[in-house]
Amino acid sequence: RLMVLPGAPRSLELDKKSVTVVLKNDERVELVRELRYFSDYAGKSFGLTGVDLSGKKRQFVFHKAQFGEESKFTGIRSRLAVYK
Repeated sequence: RLMVLPGAPRSLELDKKSVTVVLKNDERVELVRELRYFSDYAGKSFGLTGVDLSGKKRQFVFHKAQFGEESKFTGIRSRLAVYK
């Protein structure tokens, strides 16, 4: 699906004031303003939106299978809950 495209998110790096998304093409997108976290009702994925350093609004969707272990997925979801 969309996870094979070069612009697909590969990993997350969480800071206190920003979230960095590393894409498959090794581009790093740092979301610094208007960060919002959206979880789905089934608990299998979540969305992340925000404005990057250049002022462009960006959106990303992460799926449970991208994290390997369920404990990593739930840990990241709990840390991102402050952006709801």
